[in-house]
Amino acid sequence: MASLDDDYNRDFLASAEILFLSDERLPCAPETWVKQCCDRYGTEIIVVGLGEKGALLWVKRDNFLERFPAAQIRPVVNTIGAGDALFACFLHAYQRSGDPYEAIQKAILFAAYKIGETRAAEGFLTPEALEALVLNLTSFKLNQPRPLRTE
Repeated sequence: MASLDDDYNRDFLASAEILFLSDERLPCAPETWVKQCCDRYGTEIIVVGLGEKGALLWVKRDNFLERFPAAQIRPVVNTIGAGDALFACFLHAYQRSGDPYEAIQKAILFAAYKIGETRAAEGFLTPEALEALVLNLTSFKLNQPRPLRTE
């Protein structure tokens, strides 16, 4: 997304409750872009995929903006589809729980697992397999992030 003033995306940005995008073409730091987007459009939730650095989550109701690191649960083999996997799992988990913090953490795990496969169409965990992965990882615990303070 090169600009918030892009004629092609303006109506979409103004209407969307959840935005999900990659940081690859942002004209500035992801945090700066998210703040500008929220100031202009009042978006409820924004997720910015950061590739090997994880993801950035904005939640308007909590005034929350924070990076979540990528998970490394198996060797990276092929990153094709990682962003799509992150997006799909986030939406699925968010629709089920209504909790964007749980959803982003599960999505990061899902994407981390997916990139351990050779082929782009492989490595997609079922919801049950993802839950089992969350429970079995001693190094991964779903954290309840705290809202940022703005003064």
